[in-house]
Amino acid sequence: MSAESSAIPDGSVPTKADSQRTSASEEADISHASTQSNSVNSTENASASRSSFKRLVANLAQKSVRLRSGHFSTLVIRIWKILSDLWSKRPKFSLFVYGTVFLGLTSGAVLFLQWSMYQEPNYPPDTVVDDQTRAANSVAGRLTSFVSQIWLHHQYQFILNFLLIALIYAITILIINRFWLASGIFGILVTIAAVANKSKMTARNEPIIPADLSFLLSGNASKVVSFIPTESAAFVQQTIYCLIWLSVICLVLYVLDRRKAIIPSAWRPSRFATGLIIGTVTRVLAIVTSIGLIASFAWNLSNVGSWSNRIAIKLSDSPRLWTAREDAETNGPLVNFLRLSHVTIMDKPDEYNQRTMERLAEKYRNVASDINSTRNRNLTDNTVIMVLSETFSDPTRIPGVSLVHDPMPNIRAIENTTTSGLALSTGYGGGTANLEYQSLTGLNMAYFNPSLATAYQQLTPNQKSVFTFNQLWNSPDDNSASVAIHPFSHTTYLRANNYKKFQFSKFYTTDGENQISCPSIDNSTYASDQCAYQNALDVVRDGSGTQFVQLITIAKPHAVRQLV
Repeated sequence: MSAESSAIPDGSVPTKADSQRTSASEEADISHASTQSNSVNSTENASASRSSFKRLVANLAQKSVRLRSGHFSTLVIRIWKILSDLWSKRPKFSLFVYGTVFLGLTSGAVLFLQWSMYQEPNYPPDTVVDDQTRAANSVAGRLTSFVSQIWLHHQYQFILNFLLIALIYAITILIINRFWLASGIFGILVTIAAVANKSKMTARNEPIIPADLSFLLSGNASKVVSFIPTESAAFVQQTIYCLIWLSVICLVLYVLDRRKAIIPSAWRPSRFATGLIIGTVTRVLAIVTSIGLIASFAWNLSNVGSWSNRIAIKLSDSPRLWTAREDAETNGPLVNFLRLSHVTIMDKPDEYNQRTMERLAEKYRNVASDINSTRNRNLTDNTVIMVLSETFSDPTRIPGVSLVHDPMPNIRAIENTTTSGLALSTGYGGGTANLEYQSLTGLNMAYFNPSLATAYQQLTPNQKSVFTFNQLWNSPDDNSASVAIHPFSHTTYLRANNYKKFQFSKFYTTDGENQISCPSIDNSTYASDQCAYQNALDVVRDGSGTQFVQLITIAKPHAVRQLV
């Protein structure tokens, strides 16, 4: 009350209005104080609420993290357990599966390599060919024939190639001892070989031969890509994609296969156990035996009467040594490659040594000096044309045959005006490349081992250097002094490669680097001698000095023409 009384002025009596104003003022003061108090309390409460909320959020977040961490860990453990169960239960491929894949992949390799030898025939637009002939001459038809001839004609070249490729496949498996990895590597090697074969057939019409490996090992590996024909670039690119897919498939199968080693083995003594020792010894013996078997087969294949030669003949091997292409098409590119990989060239004569050879060289050097002492001119002062003709013969020399007129008066007239005579030919009717080799080198084929059937195929490609008579005319100032002409394919008997070793400056053929135009006779594939001789005369006329010109004609009985 004192407080309230002090608020009223002395001498004044409070009225009802004053009382109302006082009450309103008090209420306002109370409200203001209350508002201030509430504001302070609200701020404190808000701050406390925010702090509590933060603690709550933090607690919830912490619990959530713990929950998530727990659930994630549980999920990872469950997934790992599932994967572990699946991994432990993954299939262990049986040997039957391995055998099936082995047979299928080996058969496919034989067909793939054989496919690389064939090309689709190109028929002239005006040629009428029935559907049956087209089908038989197609690549698919020839592949089918290569297999079906086992039953139709009792020809077993497919089986021979199958056995050889299977042996190579088995060696790969034994060395790696992982079936799927070995299968991938084997497939890659076969694919590379087939593509290389196909590219070389497209570019040069001949398969891969051992001499090509010598080319690669001599530092020319970087040039191989430049030999791939432009039209084969897309095919090579597709092959690379196929190899990538093959590698991926084999890796996946390797991972999925619970069986790892084909033959359980170990190389560290700490892991040796009875079973592992037996497996290791078995594996080593199998590798050595398999490699020795195929090496012995290749070493003796060309040796007549050898064990591998007899087996190959029983399996219908029919060598075509005059052309690597035909030999590979008939007998398989692998057989052709092994046939040319080794041959017994010559049996070592008695007393063959450096001293004996030096004595013989001195002997014939003295003989040559005596002969040349009375000669005023060298052979290289003349242009020499050496003609090896498959059509020319003197019918007057046939016993029991008499003719009214001389069929070759021009040749006879030339014989009467210059040095002439007869020479003994060591062969006729085939194998003419050996006569050519003997004429150019002066080496008689009788001195070689009988296993050396064709020097151009089995000897010359593996020689680093060869001496031939045409080299006497070679001169750094004249690149046309030594020339060869053959109105046929440059790949026959590997002449294109061999003539480079013989150092012929140019080699004119109908399909080589230096081409000549010689139309075929009628419907045959052979050119006339008249065209061949005309090209030889053109070369002589275009030459600036003396030359050595070698002319090799090509003919079959139906392509022979009488020259006038």
